[in-house]
Amino acid sequence: MDIEEFLDRELSELGFESERAEEHPDIPDFSGEHSSLFEGIQQNLRKGNIAQAEQQYSQLWQVLASQKLKWSKELHSQLLSLSKQFSSYLSHAYGDLKRKAMYINGLVSKGRDFLKEGKKEFVLKVYSELQSVFNSVPNAFVEEKAEIGEQIGSFYKEMKRAADKEAAAKASGLLNEIHQLIDRINASIKANDFASASSDYTKCVGLYNQIPEGFLLQKSFVGMKILEIYKSIAIYNEISELQKHLQQK
Repeated sequence: MDIEEFLDRELSELGFESERAEEHPDIPDFSGEHSSLFEGIQQNLRKGNIAQAEQQYSQLWQVLASQKLKWSKELHSQLLSLSKQFSSYLSHAYGDLKRKAMYINGLVSKGRDFLKEGKKEFVLKVYSELQSVFNSVPNAFVEEKAEIGEQIGSFYKEMKRAADKEAAAKASGLLNEIHQLIDRINASIKANDFASASSDYTKCVGLYNQIPEGFLLQKSFVGMKILEIYKSIAIYNEISELQKHLQQK
């Protein structure tokens, strides 16, 4: 199954097709001294901007605190209405969160299967989707979002270990080939076969440049051997060119 088909199927089975903001019931209006702040909270709730709505909601509570025990019917009504609206919204959002958590569990499980099968492209797409879903979880659910983050972080570590293992295997294979070429080049130089030595040297440098990052110690060690070969062949070529030039005079 194609990765895109898998993602679409998982989304549809959990009851949501994308990360679009879902519609919520209309929120009643108030008018008065703090109406602009109240309306701003309403708008952010409608758009699903929980973080901004929460900040503005806190501002209303600060206004209440600053008035101490002075009665304000408007402020009381606004805060009571907003508390109910937040409760309703978050109850709905919590259900959505649970569906996303199930979706993430399925993705992580499938991602691990892709890791075992060596399907790197699918693994990367799964991880990208995981990040996208994680970013869509409201920050209001601190504990739940932290748990999801830990799960995704654990999967990332598995990805990293697999990538490191693959890189180590690749580096080891390239270094073995390079060492074999170095032995062959040195044998060619001793036999005065600089044509073969030059050809193998070019291959050797090409392989060297394919060694992944993170293996600097090994690269520096074998690099010194390659530089010695470079020096020998370059000096031979310089002498050969000089001899040709002298013969032409």
